[in-house]
Amino acid sequence: MADDLGFNDVSWHNAVVKTPHLESLARNGVLLEQHYSQPLCTPTRASLLTGRYPFKIGLQERVIHPLTKEGLPTNLTTIADELRSAGYSTHAVGKWHLGFCNEDFLPTSRGFDHHYGYWLGAEDYYKHTRSQDGHSGYDFRDDLKVDHSAKGVYSSVLFGRKSSQIIENHNQSNPLFLYLPFQSPHAPLQAPKQYVKMYKTIRDKERREYLGMITAMDDAIGGVIESLKKSNMIKNTIIVFLSDNGARVGHGGNNWPLRGMKAGLWEGGTRTPAFIHGPGLSPRVENRMFHVTDWYPTILDIIKKKPTGPPMDGISAWKGLAKKSPDWKRNEIVYNLKESKDHPNNPTGAIRIGHWKFLWRVPGYDGWEKPTENRTKKFCHGKNWLDRMNDKAHTNQLFNLAKDPSEKTNLAEVEPERVLKMKAKLKSHLKTLMSPSYEADDLAGTPKNGIWSTGWC
Repeated sequence: MADDLGFNDVSWHNAVVKTPHLESLARNGVLLEQHYSQPLCTPTRASLLTGRYPFKIGLQERVIHPLTKEGLPTNLTTIADELRSAGYSTHAVGKWHLGFCNEDFLPTSRGFDHHYGYWLGAEDYYKHTRSQDGHSGYDFRDDLKVDHSAKGVYSSVLFGRKSSQIIENHNQSNPLFLYLPFQSPHAPLQAPKQYVKMYKTIRDKERREYLGMITAMDDAIGGVIESLKKSNMIKNTIIVFLSDNGARVGHGGNNWPLRGMKAGLWEGGTRTPAFIHGPGLSPRVENRMFHVTDWYPTILDIIKKKPTGPPMDGISAWKGLAKKSPDWKRNEIVYNLKESKDHPNNPTGAIRIGHWKFLWRVPGYDGWEKPTENRTKKFCHGKNWLDRMNDKAHTNQLFNLAKDPSEKTNLAEVEPERVLKMKAKLKSHLKTLMSPSYEADDLAGTPKNGIWSTGWC
């Protein structure tokens, strides 16, 4: 999984971008051109691992901050729990961002045998440090042990190298589940010089750096694929790729031709590059809807295992993916739902049913940003991305995505009955909303001896 990768930031959507390893997998697998993630990192990771909408588990509001006493609810079964119970060795390599104040929130308590990487949502790519409200600390671990050997090494190199080691040392008498959430290309903008030089013809400095980060990640993925081949595992491996949300425009990323960006409910914040590659799949482009919650039941369907626990929001698409079956059950997606004291009658929320998308209320950046490859002007004509996130909210918006994927023509006044029906559907979902339990930041979580640590909540 990539972090903050835009719709226009992969080579199969934009020839300027250099992602040959990813494109080879995508072209030889099933390209999911209507794949949806949540608008932010924590919510998407929660949905991926539990098969549930964030608004039903209290994680719909924002990301988990370093001093937040919160995490993925411990009563939920994860996809790692399911696969471990089926005999899989389970490994997480990379970013966690689902809580760390208590050991119960950590990857090794959520179904993973091992975790190598960091717990927070962002940090320096080389130093692996994070500052928050004047408090700075180191965050890199091998399971629960602080791993100082990672200092000075670029994160994509570390994660690719570790993943290859896991694959090559794996006892193949048991199956393997490897969850590999990269740091790239999330802020801060940092890439090895050799990758930035690959984009020297691009005048926009931030775009050069950002694309260098993507190509460095692609090379790391290429190394993982080589290890699968070397270990004779590639023919029996299902590979899934996605981004956790759209790009943060103004940070080098680009979602063109889609509207909006990360953190928003427009297509640019939620429709993400994705594919699935492996045995039983014929190369093609799939244009039916797929939501990040669907990976959980789809993966279990592949190994013929029924999910445990109560019904989830995810829907298995394996039959449709493997056999090109017309039996595709996903016809509705809830982008997100959030209540607001300032707007009690207009919650932030959006829903798609078939080709129709209705946005009840959507704040934040609402523009279309063309690729900056041949431009020198700064983003948003002088406004930075934080300013644009405070742009006036839109309400009562209706779009036919089949004819208008860029969301340019609001049809709410033309289709008032459809608006009422879709709003009613959102209201019914609102009844299942779980209020978030985020509290004020707790200084008990500040780094201990320069280390971000667990055990303070």
